[in-house]
Amino acid sequence: MIDAGFIDQINPGLAWFVLIVVFGSLALHALFCRLLNIDSDTFIITSVAAICSPPFVPMVATALKTKAIVLSGITAGVVGYALANILAISSAYIFKSVFP
Repeated sequence: MIDAGFIDQINPGLAWFVLIVVFGSLALHALFCRLLNIDSDTFIITSVAAICSPPFVPMVATALKTKAIVLSGITAGVVGYALANILAISSAYIFKSVFP
């Protein structure tokens, strides 16, 4: 459910940035999975964990009829969240020291 009334107020530069980051990271993920010969089910489940969140992994695994990939999806999502938090805090401290 979304209130579409605010869409005309979105900064176009920010919207393009978000689109490029989301679809660019998905394209890089697909490329690395192709180069490393990772199967399509694992690609789908880890993409869902990265873009949506780990709670959506079991639903997608059920839809794919492959329960064995639930652990890899949840692990990828939780590790991704942990690394993102560390990188965000580190970046904040770096920017704070560079631009006081």
